[in-house]
Amino acid sequence: KPYMMYVPYTLWEDAGQVSVAAEKAHRVGAHLVASFPLLPLGPVREGLKQLIPTLLQTADGVQITNIGDLEFLPRELPQNFLVCGDLSFNVTNQESAQVLKKVGVQVLTISPEAQGLNLEQLAGEVIVEGPIPLMRTRHCMLRKDKPHCGLCKNGNKWYTITDGHGVSYPVIPKPKDCQNIILSPGIFPVHPDALRAASLKRINILKEFNP
Repeated sequence: KPYMMYVPYTLWEDAGQVSVAAEKAHRVGAHLVASFPLLPLGPVREGLKQLIPTLLQTADGVQITNIGDLEFLPRELPQNFLVCGDLSFNVTNQESAQVLKKVGVQVLTISPEAQGLNLEQLAGEVIVEGPIPLMRTRHCMLRKDKPHCGLCKNGNKWYTITDGHGVSYPVIPKPKDCQNIILSPGIFPVHPDALRAASLKRINILKEFNP
């Protein structure tokens, strides 16, 4: 069965990298899908809009992270172009799956916490390895006296925050639109119902893509 290879949409800023990635994906029978940023704002949103024509021509599909992402896409998509929904849609039952299918989302990411009846017909994918995004926030966790201290702009470093139980959570800073993505501390446990419902298993590798 064909499967998806999700890579950051910014890859399409470099035609040479896209060509290499597409060749590798298609060689193993995978669709090369451009993953949209979580809640694109400000300059990130504008940059994404500018890349849409290129994505429509050279990607096999896009992975959207919220319902508002659909406004980036034209009503008439290229033939066989895929629209995939990311984990942030929180698909836990047949009703949520039907709503997303009606607005054009063809491949669903099932919540690892999904359980109950009728899940066998969801026919989506579930993340079985790697960290998952737990939260996105515009609160700067590194600031001292100023709202925007700029510390996260120093290289491509990840940070961690630690809760009251001593558990550390990786944080991916997004300085372009001043957001932080908080990840699970490890592999997020998947409910057996979600595993049974998923026709595809997905591995999350959250690092810079290098074809």
